[in-house]
Amino acid sequence: MATVRITPGNCGFQSRIRVDKTTGARFKVGIETECEQVTRLAGMIREMPLRDALSPVTHSPLLEKAAASHLHVSCPIPLGIIKAIEVEAGLALPTDVGIHFE
Repeated sequence: MATVRITPGNCGFQSRIRVDKTTGARFKVGIETECEQVTRLAGMIREMPLRDALSPVTHSPLLEKAAASHLHVSCPIPLGIIKAIEVEAGLALPTDVGIHFE
């Protein structure tokens, strides 16, 4: 299981994403949040194949669903989902990422 906590910024809607590998290259995705748009996205991606998470940005099923959920363009939740899937798939180490204003 890979779990990430995301504090997105001004909206204040923290989210917790949990990813569990199921069978083959498929992953169960669970999201806890108070954000209506992220909740909508969570309902669309309860299980995802690895190829959907790692598709190029211009052809990403995950980003298409994020857009259909009306996520704000700079919402970091889709990135957090991708990072958690990479870790659960054994393709990345569980390393924190950050955006910091100077």
